[in-house]
Amino acid sequence: MKNKIDIAIILAAGKGKRLDAYDSIKPLVMVAGKPLIIWNIEKLQKAGIKQIFIVVADKIQSNKIRKQLLSYENSLKIKYIIKIKNDMLGSLVSVKDEVSKFKRPFFVTVCDLIFENNPYLLFKEIKSDISMLVSTNKKYNQVAGAQEKVLYKDDKIINLNRNIIDYNGLDVGIYRFTVKGYKDILSIFNRNKEIDFNQVLKKYNKKKKIKIILFNNKPWFDVNTPETLIRAELFLQKIKQPHELTIGKKKIKPQTIKDTINFIHNKKVNIDVIVKKNIINELEKYEIIPLEYINSPHYIIVDKRVDKLYGQIVFNKFLSQGFNIGKIVVDVGEGAKSTEQFIELTEKILVSGIDKNSILISLGGGVINNLTGFLASTLYRGIGLIHIPTTLMSQCDAAIGLKQALNGAKGKNLIGSYYEPLKIVVDPILLLTQDKRYLYDGLAECLKHALGQDKDFYDYFMAYDGLINNIDFLDYVVRNNIKLKINLMENDFKEEHEALVLQYGHEVGHAVEYLSGYDFGHGESISIGMRVSAELAKIVGVADSGIVQAHIDLLKKYKLPTVVPKNMLADDIINVLRYNKKFAEGKVQFALINELGHLWHADGVYTIPTREDLLKKAIIKAYEKK
Repeated sequence: MKNKIDIAIILAAGKGKRLDAYDSIKPLVMVAGKPLIIWNIEKLQKAGIKQIFIVVADKIQSNKIRKQLLSYENSLKIKYIIKIKNDMLGSLVSVKDEVSKFKRPFFVTVCDLIFENNPYLLFKEIKSDISMLVSTNKKYNQVAGAQEKVLYKDDKIINLNRNIIDYNGLDVGIYRFTVKGYKDILSIFNRNKEIDFNQVLKKYNKKKKIKIILFNNKPWFDVNTPETLIRAELFLQKIKQPHELTIGKKKIKPQTIKDTINFIHNKKVNIDVIVKKNIINELEKYEIIPLEYINSPHYIIVDKRVDKLYGQIVFNKFLSQGFNIGKIVVDVGEGAKSTEQFIELTEKILVSGIDKNSILISLGGGVINNLTGFLASTLYRGIGLIHIPTTLMSQCDAAIGLKQALNGAKGKNLIGSYYEPLKIVVDPILLLTQDKRYLYDGLAECLKHALGQDKDFYDYFMAYDGLINNIDFLDYVVRNNIKLKINLMENDFKEEHEALVLQYGHEVGHAVEYLSGYDFGHGESISIGMRVSAELAKIVGVADSGIVQAHIDLLKKYKLPTVVPKNMLADDIINVLRYNKKFAEGKVQFALINELGHLWHADGVYTIPTREDLLKKAIIKAYEKK
């Protein structure tokens, strides 16, 4: 039993910043309904592992992982090790005290691996002090997401480095060490602490040779990027998906239930949208919060950046009117729309106190509007909501409507509700403090209406030759865009027909935004999405090349991107689209423009189900600059 392995070390100190914008703890990133680290632990258990040491970044990370693994502590001995700071050898140095007590070989692995088969079962009857798993299947390696390349011959390593050009395998990230092998590695590192893990392995390999175990017949994923996360998710869903209903081993055909009672309720929606320059400095003159709610507790939700500009001003205005008002400040960015932030704010507001007449006031851009709206729709099954949008994006689009949302692990706005605000208070003067990049970014949603709904608006944008931060220009754009959007919502509340303009470009746009790790702004991503949609319209025959050029001319004029980044593979964009709400029956339903200011439609149908090969062709066309 000398070579039996029942101990494993999992290196899990990563933050997962490349996976999304929320500073997630990588081990707890969800894949197909289960944290990454649990997928790996289950494979280790099935390979006979009884004790696991998990290397974490700090105590906070340790506590979060421990909560997820409580159910495993009955069958496994789990110990958490805090990673040594400035540890150039990854996390391996951190476990040296534990390894000194080992009597048998052990596995070292990472927390972000997904396999179909169990890779740990391949390490049988190995006698070398260090062995490692190397994937040799070119097809699977291309989408696996791993970076460390290996050149081998006759089961022996010749070179390994992520930058080598000549290679025939990928380092999977699973190793088997004897205690002696581990000590040899530490000895090499202690002589030169500036080298990394791969360099240490190369030095060791020159003297004693690392045994490689070849792995070549099944899919696997090293989940480090949004692209790989989506691939792994789709793969796991595919292999788990049932194709028919059964009771025991017997196949069944479900019956239709005919004995039903229908409930129908038509609710009237009435929202006051106030557009007035400089109203932010005159709020005390107006009845923004209904006076009959003056004794109820109300809360302003604002992010740290907007709070410095307007938070105290708005707070003081409502306070001077005699309202019981509080202010809650959250972090800046898409991370504020996470489920974790939602739960934290829910508890904070409930503890502070609300009643059925309480109102939440969103002061900020689209993120704050969405977060606050979703909070208002869920607290007490719905309390009052007022939006005071501060960005062009929110004044023209995000705050104008009923859609409230949080982001999910696989993309934007996957969790949400339809909920109407009492009032929307729009002050175009606030836009003068916005960075120009974000003015252009917000303008993308207005250009969307010009392209798909109103050719006169398109002509206005093409003819305008003034500054982007001209207040008269901004005031006109905001007012006109609100009118256009409201007109769509009044005529097509559920966005099934002409109001699909509101989603134009968002299919591919949301995928681009997600795959960029939210480095692209929402408007920048939608701009690229609109370019792809124009290319698709041409490919499927509903528009000509003039429509494509009209998109590019307008978007370029307002400094918006029109080219899909080369590092975003068409296949990865299509994979993300599978999580789009318009994905049905294996195809994405696209709203397309056949002429300026007009959506294509036929017999009351406004979307075109698009085959993957045609969509891929459109994405590839959008790699090109024109």
